[in-house]
Amino acid sequence: MLGREKRLKKRENRIAGLAKAEEERQRRKSDASAVRDEQIVILTEPAFVDQIRNSFRRNVIISDIAGDPGKVRVAVDASPADIKRWAMQYVDSAEVISPLSLRETIRDELEKGLKKYQQRAQ
Repeated sequence: MLGREKRLKKRENRIAGLAKAEEERQRRKSDASAVRDEQIVILTEPAFVDQIRNSFRRNVIISDIAGDPGKVRVAVDASPADIKRWAMQYVDSAEVISPLSLRETIRDELEKGLKKYQQRAQ
């Protein structure tokens, strides 16, 4: 009987742990959805327009840049964190123009990375 009680207690603990983990997952999910989208402006190559539309989908506005057929201005409502990840992947082809705080965050990360590569390998 003692072995059965131990197994039941383990099962109860496992179920309680799963329930707690699910509550934590739901809390994180609601915290993440609380992050507000912002209008973000990017300069990029026309080849990336479809990818931006497919990735971010909300209020994507494309404008040509007079005198520069190789660039377009894209305004999109999106999470700054999502745009930052995207922009860092395509740093050689995309430039975040606004908001300034996001532009500065990306610049700072790029400067940190550059410093690492400027140091000699040991």
